[in-house]
Amino acid sequence: MKDHVSRSLAEFKEFLRGYNLREIADDGEFQAELKKVFKRYYPLIVWAEIVSDVAIWQDVEKRKSFRLYLSEVASDLCFALFIALQGMYKPSLILLRSGLENFFRCILVAHNLAYDSTSVFEVIDLVKTTQLKADGDGSAHIDHLISRYGELCAYVHSADQLHMSLTKVVGVFPRYNKKQLQVVSSKLRDVCVDICSLLCLMLPDVYHRMHHSHKDVIMDVVPRGVRQHLSGIK
Repeated sequence: MKDHVSRSLAEFKEFLRGYNLREIADDGEFQAELKKVFKRYYPLIVWAEIVSDVAIWQDVEKRKSFRLYLSEVASDLCFALFIALQGMYKPSLILLRSGLENFFRCILVAHNLAYDSTSVFEVIDLVKTTQLKADGDGSAHIDHLISRYGELCAYVHSADQLHMSLTKVVGVFPRYNKKQLQVVSSKLRDVCVDICSLLCLMLPDVYHRMHHSHKDVIMDVVPRGVRQHLSGIK
């Protein structure tokens, strides 16, 4: 038995030494999918960096909490994208769900709503009471995120075979399944657009203080209603 373990460990080490995405990354369809999702993910990086640098509120603790959660949102979605590109589709969607949980907490911090519950659904119930949810543009984007969160729960709980990974060995990675990557990419893109849109609606003053190059990448992904809202309060 020890010999089997030692041989398997040696094979695993060799696998790690040779691990790369070269063949997958050169695929034209793979590159096209990556381009689509990265275009919508990048504005979130811009938001996270800018929020970390400017005084969005006078309340220091409020700023710290918001920055912390928004940084974790960007981190969750970064890892979700990174592992999806390697063919780890179920773990990617679980991380996407975590990113949504953290963004719901961002919304509560922005609205000065204290909570001590670990139940995400109780957090969502509080999100539904915010002014952001009451507004037309904000309401639609929050509804999208809540709906998406419910869908992603099925992957956490392995609701059925369609929501299972069923991967036993790491030797199958990296892998590329066009349809599965498209599913993850679509969900990631939608979430990034909704989050960036809501950040624009929650923090319009911060948006208007941005460099024009940062504004351009954000305006390139948010819908017309959000662009009109920002123009109206300029």
